[in-house]
Amino acid sequence: MLGAASYNRHQSQIHILYDAMESNLDYKILNTLFMQIKPVHIVVCNLINGTFLKIIKQLAYDGKINMYANSSTTVNSILDEKIHVLPKWCFKFKTCEQLILSMPLASAPKNKESRIRYIRSLVDFTQELAVCALGALLYFMDNSLERLNLPSNFTILSLRILNMNDLVWLGISTYESLQIFSAHEHPSANNWIVKSNKDNGLSSSIFSLLNRCNSVFSSEYLKNILAQPTKNLDVLRYRHESIMVKLNGGNASIYQWKSLYQSVLNAIKIGEICGRYCEEINLFRKINNSLKGSLYNMASSMTRIIDFEQSTKQDKFIVNTGVLPELDEKKLKIKNMSHVLDVMTLIELQDLPSHIQECSICKWPELGFFLCIPIWKHSSEMTENDYKIQNLEFKFQMANDVYYKTSRCYELDKFFGEIEYGIIKEETQTMIKLTELITQYWISDLHAILYLISELDCLIGFAEVAQDLTLIKPKMLPKEKCMIHIVNGRHILQEQYVNKFIPNNYNSSKMNQTIKILTGFNSTGKSVYLKQVALISYLCHIGCYVPAEYVEISVLDHIHTRIQSTESVSTLMSAFMIDLKQMSVAVNESTCGSLIILDEFGKGTSELNGLALLLASISHFVHRPLHLLPHIIVSTHFYSLPNLLQQIINTNILYHNIKFLSMSYEIVNSELVSSYMVVDKKINQNLSMAHHIAALNGLPTTIVQRATQVLQSVQNNEYVNPMVENLRFELLLRRKQYIGNLLEHIQVDGITEGIFQDLVDDLENIRYPQKY
Repeated sequence: MLGAASYNRHQSQIHILYDAMESNLDYKILNTLFMQIKPVHIVVCNLINGTFLKIIKQLAYDGKINMYANSSTTVNSILDEKIHVLPKWCFKFKTCEQLILSMPLASAPKNKESRIRYIRSLVDFTQELAVCALGALLYFMDNSLERLNLPSNFTILSLRILNMNDLVWLGISTYESLQIFSAHEHPSANNWIVKSNKDNGLSSSIFSLLNRCNSVFSSEYLKNILAQPTKNLDVLRYRHESIMVKLNGGNASIYQWKSLYQSVLNAIKIGEICGRYCEEINLFRKINNSLKGSLYNMASSMTRIIDFEQSTKQDKFIVNTGVLPELDEKKLKIKNMSHVLDVMTLIELQDLPSHIQECSICKWPELGFFLCIPIWKHSSEMTENDYKIQNLEFKFQMANDVYYKTSRCYELDKFFGEIEYGIIKEETQTMIKLTELITQYWISDLHAILYLISELDCLIGFAEVAQDLTLIKPKMLPKEKCMIHIVNGRHILQEQYVNKFIPNNYNSSKMNQTIKILTGFNSTGKSVYLKQVALISYLCHIGCYVPAEYVEISVLDHIHTRIQSTESVSTLMSAFMIDLKQMSVAVNESTCGSLIILDEFGKGTSELNGLALLLASISHFVHRPLHLLPHIIVSTHFYSLPNLLQQIINTNILYHNIKFLSMSYEIVNSELVSSYMVVDKKINQNLSMAHHIAALNGLPTTIVQRATQVLQSVQNNEYVNPMVENLRFELLLRRKQYIGNLLEHIQVDGITEGIFQDLVDDLENIRYPQKY
């Protein structure tokens, strides 16, 4: 069982994951939790299982921790600045319960009894693991304010419950294989927000393709949508409805105050617009229902209290005229300061020596009032005694002005200083009271509507992408239907990089074989087809339209892939071991509501062993009951696989559950031409185009020819003749000859256009020799 809680410092928000059954095979809940939360600090109990702690470290450091270090490693030896181990008493239920009931929740009533009742209505205290996790989190926050950069009086603005029950599970490798996120956009990265590449119209990931959001908040919400594909049909349907409407036819700095004010006004405006269409669209109805009177009160209060024009000019919080009469009176005195200074200047001038004909009283910020006297002699003639004037205190000289303090200046400092202090004090108190009012009564309603507006922003982006790329609305069916039907599907990323993309069909159901085995030569489009089916299925489960002519799909609970294997020295696992791990998860976790993509499974070991493992895995799936048989697509270069399956599986069972497909091609003038079409037939197991494709990809002709000779000898059970020519020596001679010819032409004849072309041809023949 797993329970968890987290705190978002930027949003001052607590997230709670109620107790859930975790799989110790792939820790899918933990993986999804880390992907969604992106934790900076992790708190665990000192009684935690060592293996589980290593899993946490793996996730915390993006797989850079050695999972297979010495098992005798103690808990204390793997502590660091990111993972914090607390004693077991910090996780005791009673202790945690008290911490939760006393947490600084802004929306909780002041009265103790009312506060307890309110918090108990928000937190389910029967979820013991989640309660213990939240209590330990609060304890850690209280005792780590400096480390977490939190004020001593930090406030929690709201609580959110994380729901994992409706998620479609995808492994980290699946997200990488399907290019849901690129490396710098990945949820585990610190700075993940990036705009889609609109300059060239191309996108390197699903996130960059769909990210047409108008705010950072919405981009973050989009990241959560992509990280949490759902099988909740109601959610998927109202997202589709929202897209269809768009296709058919809306102690803070003053900058933060202005942003908050603008957010409230925009939320109200959007809520009112959605109210006009709330009868048609579920999401619009939710937004309109979230438009409560508290938001109008918040906007009205901020409009009445804050003078945004003066606040912007002075870069501080300024209260409007008419809010506080005493404050207005003080500001009026400051406003009339110039008149007071003019009078005081005349009085000061009368007390000055007769040779001084002019003066003024000015105010310096932070320093106060000064009597400013222009120098009455040339600066070179001024002596130290000239600066000494009776009853005046010399302070400094700047250019041709001399500044003094007088008794009247000190009186002005005191008089206006007290007034200015009073203004600052009253405006600060007003700001604090307004802040408390917002955080205690209004901010939770603002958060609620902003979440919905962010979702609307994401769905408007989905609609724009659907319009630009000619996407269609998929038909979503209940899980029990167990079917995926795709007509002329396309790879949403791949088609952006080619002039013409060849679409393909996919049909899997209880009545139409759920296991597809796809064979074909290299570079004929097998991997693209596999990813295409997986991506269309994935897009269906985030509520997006899909690239196809028609899609009918029942909700899935897993999408498992074995497409790519990224080796890491920290895991001490070879690529083949990673392949086996991915296959193990697919075999043990899959149901009839799962999609399994296997791209060349078994290639990481010897051909015989790899073929045997793939054969046994397919046999295992075939003999499952129909209600447990997942949708499976296998691509392979084991061309003997179909014949071997026929030998070990009953013919009726085989053809009822398995369909053999291949990538079509033609041989034109001894050249392989792929049509990138999936056809219903088996490939000739004795035919191989590997050497031809090697030549097309630049492998020297001599190597390809030698490989062909060796292959023919092996197939005919003949002796493989050793190479007689010393190709390396011949190549060195040709290089030496080429350099000699080049130097001769430079020194004697010069390099004409014809000679230059001959040299280029010779150089090309050295790189890819035709004779040697």
